[in-house]
Amino acid sequence: MAVTGSAKAGEPANNGTMTMHQRRPFPPGIHVPSLTFFEADGRQDIDWDTQESHLRYLIQAGVQGIVVAGTCGEAATLTAAEKSQLIARAARIATDNAKDELTVTAGCSGSCTRDVIDQTCAAQRSGADFALVLAPGSFAFDMDQTAIVAFFQEVADASPIPIIIYNFPSIVNGLNLSPETLQLLGRHSNIAAVKLTCGGIAKVAAVAATAPPESFAALAGQGDWLLPALSVGGVGCIAGASNLFPQTLVEIRRLFVKGDIAAAAELQRRMSLAEQGFAQAGLNGTKWLVVSNRGYPAASVHCRRPIPRFADVKKMAEVAEVVSAIGATPLPRRPLPPHGRSVPRPKENGLATCREVLQTACVAPSASRQHRASLTLHLDAAGPSKDQAPSQSAIRSATSQPATDGCCTRTLAATRSAHERPPAPARPPITKRLLDMQAAQGAMQRAAPEVLPLRPPEPAVAARQSQESPDDSDFAMHFDQQAPFADLFDFASSFAGPGAEVPSLFRGVPDLDLRPASGEHGASGYPLLSVASVARSPSPTPSDNSDADRGSDDTLAMTEPPPILQPIENGPRWASARAFLEAMAASSAMVRCSRMAFAALQRQKKPASLQVDHRPFYDRAAKKLAESVTDPFAGTADNREDLKHILTTIFFLSYIDLLTDRHDLAHAHLKQAYKAIKKRDRLNSEPVEQRVISWIRVLDARAASAGGEGCFVNDQSGVYSPVDTQVCHASTPSGTGEAHNAKVEEVLYDLLCQPGLQFFQEVQSVTGRITRIDHYHRSRGTVEDETQVMAAAADILRDLSRLHDRRPVLADHAVAGDIGESLLAPSLASAIVSSYRTYLANFHSCYVHLHRVAHRHLPRPQMLVKAIARIRDLMRAMVASRETLPVNVLWPLFLWGCEEDDVEECCWIVETIRTFESIVTNANIAADLLCEVQQRQRDCGGRVDIRSVAVEMFKASFAMV
Repeated sequence: MAVTGSAKAGEPANNGTMTMHQRRPFPPGIHVPSLTFFEADGRQDIDWDTQESHLRYLIQAGVQGIVVAGTCGEAATLTAAEKSQLIARAARIATDNAKDELTVTAGCSGSCTRDVIDQTCAAQRSGADFALVLAPGSFAFDMDQTAIVAFFQEVADASPIPIIIYNFPSIVNGLNLSPETLQLLGRHSNIAAVKLTCGGIAKVAAVAATAPPESFAALAGQGDWLLPALSVGGVGCIAGASNLFPQTLVEIRRLFVKGDIAAAAELQRRMSLAEQGFAQAGLNGTKWLVVSNRGYPAASVHCRRPIPRFADVKKMAEVAEVVSAIGATPLPRRPLPPHGRSVPRPKENGLATCREVLQTACVAPSASRQHRASLTLHLDAAGPSKDQAPSQSAIRSATSQPATDGCCTRTLAATRSAHERPPAPARPPITKRLLDMQAAQGAMQRAAPEVLPLRPPEPAVAARQSQESPDDSDFAMHFDQQAPFADLFDFASSFAGPGAEVPSLFRGVPDLDLRPASGEHGASGYPLLSVASVARSPSPTPSDNSDADRGSDDTLAMTEPPPILQPIENGPRWASARAFLEAMAASSAMVRCSRMAFAALQRQKKPASLQVDHRPFYDRAAKKLAESVTDPFAGTADNREDLKHILTTIFFLSYIDLLTDRHDLAHAHLKQAYKAIKKRDRLNSEPVEQRVISWIRVLDARAASAGGEGCFVNDQSGVYSPVDTQVCHASTPSGTGEAHNAKVEEVLYDLLCQPGLQFFQEVQSVTGRITRIDHYHRSRGTVEDETQVMAAAADILRDLSRLHDRRPVLADHAVAGDIGESLLAPSLASAIVSSYRTYLANFHSCYVHLHRVAHRHLPRPQMLVKAIARIRDLMRAMVASRETLPVNVLWPLFLWGCEEDDVEECCWIVETIRTFESIVTNANIAADLLCEVQQRQRDCGGRVDIRSVAVEMFKASFAMV
């Protein structure tokens, strides 16, 4: 690989004068941002076998370059050593495949200019030709266009290799380089190009209008607008979809350069359909599509933690629907062995392999290596092709004896012309409803998952397809003699399977004509990856034996309320809550499994207790939940009993999702519950339903802080106002003696705490309203935006003042410690005092939360100072009275810590937060985050954005539960 740059590694070029670098143009064409594949072990080390197979496949596909350690490569999760190895291996594989001209670009991004420069030096030493650099998004609030220009110029001055600007506002907190900024940066001799992942084709035109591509080139950041970018002066693209469809994009550009715009446009339209699937899938879904289609080991499908697994069954169904609708299905053509090693080629036996047949029949011996590689679009690059192959005449005269090369079983007689092919067999229909998809999660045999087949063609279309040849198809593409795709697909029909036919829509379209379903295993005998195999957890699923369930149920009985419910189900109320939970678990498998899953997760925080994996129970509960709704994610239930069970199951599953950092699933579950309840008449709802809704409201408020919609806490229709839980006792069995006394005690507790429960849920609604005006839930930064935010903040402050005036009378007595054993039984008194202190701590935290969201740049007003002091007093009082701190004070503690100036107080807060780790919570990472926030605020003398710091530290935000 060529290395350029006259400055020494790590040293600025001529003190920033831009004259020391000899300008090197960025090669036009398709540059693939390679995915990075990881093993399924605890450390998630890079799966180098699969990684090299994928790089080989891309390099042999005829692309002009490879990008490693970019966004698709999960650069933020990679170590410096891993990045260097990725670069070196990509360069070596290119050389091994006689692709010395192929460009290797390395992702070099970060929030520290010095660190980015060091990355470019390391990339150059490992063999990279260019460095792809993002704007520093961690300090987006201070980064204007002038600061952005200064950053890129300083990096370019010091980098030993040319810089590619990466304009991707979505992952750098909205930093978007203007056309003027790009034009200015394009004058730098060591800035070669810009990748535009902002959908702004006008910027491509602006760059092309002011600089020739050999000086400063513009590339599309998505495959669905490659042709539009080319048409206004762009030189190619760096698109994630090229991990699966590299030759489709190569062919679009080739047709454009050739001047066949109509053919390029037709191919671009089809590629745009495929790109929709990738856009819906996201990063982890993109990897799922590639792994399942390429036949890589199923273990390599997951992104590196903390990126969540692609387990959104609804999204899987949508993505598969898009892909299969255009003639592709997530099935591998030649699966790799379980460990990703190349399939051994057969012994010499006189029979031609598929690759040899394709290359010999379609390519003259004098054809270029690049052209020969471009015709292997149906094959992965598990092994190098042979330079010597039987002649075309020898192949066509060969017998029909089967020949196996590890990728397929075919007959040489299958190379007859397209007109001689038998009609294509009917294909099984695609799954049309998410119910079947989600029901499959965790329920199928893990060793032999089912596949998602193609949609069947209409009868008339099928009849026409069985008679037409590739050349007379309505959608057939016409290529010149340098790319005889009609001959190629002559052989591809046998590659798809005996008697199968390439879909008419995609005859002549590189990459997109994936073979139809043909069973549970590919031709090489390895299992095919499916939606079900990806979505479920890797642990064995318990059997469906109810007796076994109940045996486990005894082991996983819930003796204490879920931590987040302590302010609601505190003290004597838990007895009745536990009673109706046990009753529902006895009659509903999904409630039983979800409750057991949560109890198993609780046990993992107690080393001395019997450890049980929660995931099998979670999988079963999710499956039962899908079976219990009429239309998945539509939020309707068949009957009243179902709704009660559905809501309880959703509560436990969503709680587990938040604790295991699967926020997308949590948000989807909570939204499902919201829709189900909204369709019901609240006036006719049962007391148990109302009680479970109050649980979900508390959970929804915490989920909103992690990016959720906050459906319940933000609803202002009055339908979800706090309920009168006193009526819930009608469902509690009566009794005598201790049971009767417990019931009376619960009634007294409700009478005293009911106003506090209503107060607390109104506080949760205010928390949701504050979350909705932060810069992750709405646009910020313009005068209009900030005016609207200030107005909303003023309304919230007025509502907080009114809410404080309407606070329960008992609250002040509880906080002052006036409720003691002289008035109530000790257990009842302590429960009431703890509950009211929790309610008020959360109320005062709203002032802190609001100020940091709406007025972060302003000094503390008096009301904020008072709120912090009251939170401090409440927390100190709870610790002094040796109360067990409820999880619901974690949020007030954290916000107080973010505003506390005293170092000793900060240390006390951090240590107090860490004590929650013995409960089911993410307290340790919350404490680590608080330490980092405090340190950064002391360093800069101002407030920093909590969520931005969390994303930088953990590559994700999280709910504090």
